[in-house]
Amino acid sequence: MESLRVVNGDVGLSLRVEGNGPTVLLLHGWPDTSALWDEVAPRLLSAGYRVAVPDLRGCGESDKPDDVDLYRMHHLVGDVSAIIDALGVERVNLVGHDWGANLAWATAAFRPDLVERLVVLSVGHPTAFCSSGLDQQLKSWYMLLFHFDGLGEAFLRQKDYAGMRRWVRHPRGRRSSRNSSATGR
Repeated sequence: MESLRVVNGDVGLSLRVEGNGPTVLLLHGWPDTSALWDEVAPRLLSAGYRVAVPDLRGCGESDKPDDVDLYRMHHLVGDVSAIIDALGVERVNLVGHDWGANLAWATAAFRPDLVERLVVLSVGHPTAFCSSGLDQQLKSWYMLLFHFDGLGEAFLRQKDYAGMRRWVRHPRGRRSSRNSSATGR
């Protein structure tokens, strides 16, 4: 496993790369890190792919700019472009989950020249949400929190992030007494 540091503007991104063959770039969701793909990457490697797994901007070992404007989609698509350039390939098989799926859709839309194949998990086509109807939009109420400066962050910080721990269903987001004693958390 090779660890790289990719720079886009003033932001450094942590990237792990392993294997040979066609490149698969895996984009994680929020609040995950590249560790989301720890069980998927070995399967892709054994199938003959080169696997690239970054920590996206603001997550994990990558830089976390304070300026909210630096998280606009054109900067994030620029990150993906910089990663692909650093990998030394023209096109990748792009896979995104959750927030990474939104970024994958945007990359395919704005930089189709970089995408050989697109796989998105947990997030439909961007226009599908708009036409999904009120029931689906009500289920996505939490997205409104992040449209107002500081509101989402304040919501998540309440009671030492207790709501976020309940909200996150990812196995790595749960803390059990068995796991916490083994990891020191």
